[in-house]
Amino acid sequence: MDNVQINENKDTLVRFWPIFTGSTLTALLECIGAFLDETVTGQLFDDSVFGAINVIEPYVSVVNFISYLICVGGGALIVRAHGSGNRQKMSDIFSHCLTCCLGVCVLFFIIFTVFERPLISFVTDGGPMYEHALAAFFWKKFHIIPIVFYAFLFTYVLYMGGAVFCSVASVLELLSNLVLSVILGKHMGVGGITLASFLASCLSLSILLLFFIPNDRRIPVKLRFERRLAFDIMLLGFGESSIFIAEALIEGGLNYISLHRYGLTGVVVISVVINLFEIAAYVTEGISEYETVAINEFIGGNRSDMLDRSMKITLLSAVAEGFVFCLIFYIAAPYIPVLFGIDSEEYATLSVSCIRILAFCPVFIALDRIIAVFYQYTGHINRTVILFLFSWGILPVLYGWGFSFISIPGMSFALILSALTVPICMIVYYSVIKHEKPLQTIRQ
Repeated sequence: MDNVQINENKDTLVRFWPIFTGSTLTALLECIGAFLDETVTGQLFDDSVFGAINVIEPYVSVVNFISYLICVGGGALIVRAHGSGNRQKMSDIFSHCLTCCLGVCVLFFIIFTVFERPLISFVTDGGPMYEHALAAFFWKKFHIIPIVFYAFLFTYVLYMGGAVFCSVASVLELLSNLVLSVILGKHMGVGGITLASFLASCLSLSILLLFFIPNDRRIPVKLRFERRLAFDIMLLGFGESSIFIAEALIEGGLNYISLHRYGLTGVVVISVVINLFEIAAYVTEGISEYETVAINEFIGGNRSDMLDRSMKITLLSAVAEGFVFCLIFYIAAPYIPVLFGIDSEEYATLSVSCIRILAFCPVFIALDRIIAVFYQYTGHINRTVILFLFSWGILPVLYGWGFSFISIPGMSFALILSALTVPICMIVYYSVIKHEKPLQTIRQ
């Protein structure tokens, strides 16, 4: 019996590391890739081109939000079917999700093609920026096709044991996008930058498709759409997708407050703080991806022992990862403003102070994420949405407004309080007052 327990523990750890490393590496590479994109664009072109590429990103973000609903909710239901051993159900959900991806691509490609000029006019003020944005948007229309399919297939391949394929695809996308952006940007102008992103996404998608070459990994696919299944996927995926709403709140709210309270100084410094907060939140996806697999396989296979072990691993991993980023932020604080292109000594000094205060936050951000994900897949989407929206969106703005009367570093401290408040209140209310045990929260 002891040997069986040891083997099961080893199996849990063996499954944890590929999912954790594959997802965390991808998150880090995407952060690095976004930073390098900004750097290449800034080096090759003037400010109007730099602005033009950035102003069209919200349209792509809408597509990303919908594709995230599909990959989060669909991936979770596929894992549940896998846990119960129902391969036919896996195939049905997989086919449904691919059909939804195809529908999203066709719908938005038509919208972006028909309303291309009005959409560009809405986010630009005419002149050179309009022309640059129009040129960049041409390839963005095509770019949504690989990114929608990539998001779902990445989730599926990662959950089904293909972490190596995911890691290779992420590295290839970063490197190819960097090289192609420089080459095509020089020869084609602003359109070359977005064409490079499109080609890099196609290359990375082709790597994921290699996962399906062996016969035992192939899954029957056909066009199918079920309204009830679509609703279940959207409901299940909305919890974690509310991060996008929280992101918009914290960016818009804190930038507005800092601008009106401290002018350009406040905006520059708080922008650095917000970026680091979002990076710390983004890289926790590695732990939450493993948690997603563990919880949904438990629900599918009804194995509470597996869930109990997985919860311990995710808690310890969250604390460990949080401490690592605490150290990174604190030690690297003097160098981070330089990476963001801050030349002013005043801005840099304030930024370093804010970063060192924020350095205590990543542990709480990681714990927020795994608590929210646990609630999401155990039938309490409302708790997940409340935690994400308040901890990462509403409270940072409210606390930030209050602490803005004290100082700019005070606004950085507000983010620590925001990440702490909601999970502490939830733990006290559900565990202490309602005497609710974690495994009793699960709604099948």
